[in-house]
Amino acid sequence: MTEGNLHGYHFAASTAGRSQAGRIGTGEGVSTDTLVREALDKILADAPDLPSEPKCEPRPIWDVILDNMADVPPDEFAKLPNDGASEHDHYLYGHPKRDQ
Repeated sequence: MTEGNLHGYHFAASTAGRSQAGRIGTGEGVSTDTLVREALDKILADAPDLPSEPKCEPRPIWDVILDNMADVPPDEFAKLPNDGASEHDHYLYGHPKRDQ
């Protein structure tokens, strides 16, 4: 892969991809930069508009977690380890528990 720069945007392209873009650009009588810019403009024109403002007020993460946990049945919640926070490396990665 080689790095490229198009008007301040950095992108990586394989040597074969750069070579093909160069051939296509030459065949159309435009530079590789122009070819890439036109392709990007088409992609952006076809993309849905994104809202400029968030749809809702940002919420504290603990509210989001509580909402996500609201549908967890109590018997499933009871299966969670009591030391899950302090021993997360054990439960996630299988490391030995710290207190052993």
